[in-house]
Amino acid sequence: MNKVVNGVFSLVIGVALSASFVWLVGVGAASPVPEFLSGSEKIVVNYYSGIVTALLAVVISAVLLFVSRRFFSAPAGRQGALAVVPVALYLSYLAVEAPATLPSIMYAAVPVVLIIAAFLVVRAEA
Repeated sequence: MNKVVNGVFSLVIGVALSASFVWLVGVGAASPVPEFLSGSEKIVVNYYSGIVTALLAVVISAVLLFVSRRFFSAPAGRQGALAVVPVALYLSYLAVEAPATLPSIMYAAVPVVLIIAAFLVVRAEA
């Protein structure tokens, strides 16, 4: 029974991360560019919202995975795979239904998948 609860919790973590992508992109787009960066090259200003989105995605996914690691125990491969499934399904849905939003969502999705992969490596070594 404990394996089922951990699996369901991993799926819930994945769904929460997938649902946070749109919110993270909105926060990143709404964040103002600092004054010291606005005078520099245009490439910094153009990608600033993506950088903010990626950093927030790293923080949120690391906190969620740390909480799940702290309070629930499950085999590393299974828990990580179940957390990645909703993310992969959401990205594939966006690729089909709303391909114009996919690049901005990828600023949040790629760091989340990398943090999950790092979580799996740390979990496998322990």
